[in-house]
Order: sequence, then structure tokens, then C-alpha cells
Amino acid sequence: MKIGVTLPIWFLTGDDERKNTDLWEDMYSTPKACLEALKKLGVTSIELRGINDDTSADALRLSVEMILKNALHPTVHAWLPENLEMLLALVDEVDDAAQEYGVRQAIPITVHGYSFGELISAEAAARKTVRGLRILRTYLQKRRTDFVLALEICRDKGSGGVGQSFGSVYKMAAEVGFEGFGICWDVGHSLSNNLFSGHELMPSADFVSRVVHTHIHQVGHNKRTHSYFSLDDGYIRECIDVLKTAGYDGIYNLELYPGRWGKTAEDSRAKVEETITSLAEMLRA
Repeated sequence: MKIGVTLPIWFLTGDDERKNTDLWEDMYSTPKACLEALKKLGVTSIELRGINDDTSADALRLSVEMILKNALHPTVHAWLPENLEMLLALVDEVDDAAQEYGVRQAIPITVHGYSFGELISAEAAARKTVRGLRILRTYLQKRRTDFVLALEICRDKGSGGVGQSFGSVYKMAAEVGFEGFGICWDVGHSLSNNLFSGHELMPSADFVSRVVHTHIHQVGHNKRTHSYFSLDDGYIRECIDVLKTAGYDGIYNLELYPGRWGKTAEDSRAKVEETITSLAEMLRA
């Protein structure tokens, strides 16, 4: 059973300007205490988010090493920058740390597609995304670590990252080619897209067969994504069952943003931990 939890990189590095934004420090006090508590609940991997063009190589290396020192597996939620060299340099830090600590399990790197809007059409952004993914995938294949690149389904906001439907994500992924590459099914985004934009609720068998990573979360009462859930959540259970039936053997990664929930740190921690135990029980069923 592979359960992951997404943590903001600024929490692990102690960035004073941003570390309070998601309540993680208020809930768990220190990164070490947080990682230890998550491990006791059965979490086996930590996904780093908030990696962007402001992320320093030292901060990323520190975060990856902290995860590895606590006997957890690192995964990465990155982005496709205009200048890919910026991301490639950060990948090298993850590669070096993984080699130093003897990591043998594949490390997923999940990215969104390039954004579209007034300055660029969705079609042009999709073509640009395919080109960028091919370049990044080729680079990853030459590293010593076994990386697997994943394109995430985005939330439909009328603009933003391309790939806001199952069909559009699968089309881009197929154009990239599935060697060392696949799809990140963000089940919270696809639920939001169904509720508020009329997209299909569940993906095709072809889509599911190419899933190599997941982001699991609910849509909250405030209509915002990245919310908690409980054991009686029928939608999340259906998604888990679909993945299990398809033979998915990757990480079931919880991407939770407690800062959106409007709850105290104590109540938020309780919801985080209930969500982890609920997912574990669904996986055991």
C-alpha cells in the first residue's frame, strides 16, 4: 500500500515568508514531527509542491534529503517553465540526492501543461506542452535515477493549464508517447470539472491504463478543491476501485490544502489524519 501526502516545500525548508500559508506548521510544529506523525499513519511517500522559478537548488536538495532521512520516498510536483533549463537544474538535485541515499523506486515528477488565455490559444499551448514534455522526458531518461514524468489533469477555470478534460490530457500524453511517461489523475480536479464545467465524471479505460501518479482530494463545501474526505465518501471510493481494477500500482497521493478549510489547526490536523486513515481503509477493502 503506497500512500503519499503532498507538503509545501516552504514548510520543510522553514521559509518564513510562506510557511504558514497551509497550516502545516500550526498543525505539526516542525517538519520532523510532521513526517514522523504521517509515517505512523502509514504514509510512505511525500510529494513536494510549490517548486517554481523561485525555488533554489539548495532548498530542493534540503527538502529531498529531509524526506529520505526520515525513511520516506520523495516525489515531485513541478511545473513547465518557459526556460526548461531552470527545471532541469532542479531535477539534477533530486537525482544527486536519490543516488546518495540509494533510492531504487521510481520517482514521479508531475507537471501541469502550459497555460492558455488571451495571448495563446489552447491548441497552441497544447502543442507547446507536448514539445516541452518530450524535452523533459528525454532529459529524465538520461539521469541515473528512475524518474517517471506525468501530465496532470487541470481544473477548468476557462484558462490556465491545458488538459482540463480526460480526452485532452490523453491526447497530449499519446502525442508525447508513453515510454517513461504517463498521466496524473487528479481526482479532485476531475470532480470539480464535472460539478462546475460539465465534464465527464469518470475517465475511460484507456486513460486509467496510463495513470502513473495520483492526486486525491475532495471538493469542499466552499466549492474549493484539495479538501478532506471520510470513509463513507462514495466518489473517492469509486476512483480507488477503478484504479485498483485497472492494476494501478503507483502512489495514492493525498494533495490536501488545510489552509482552505476555514478550520483551526487542531481540527485541520484531525481532518488530515482521518483522510489518511480513510484512504488506507479503502485500499485494504
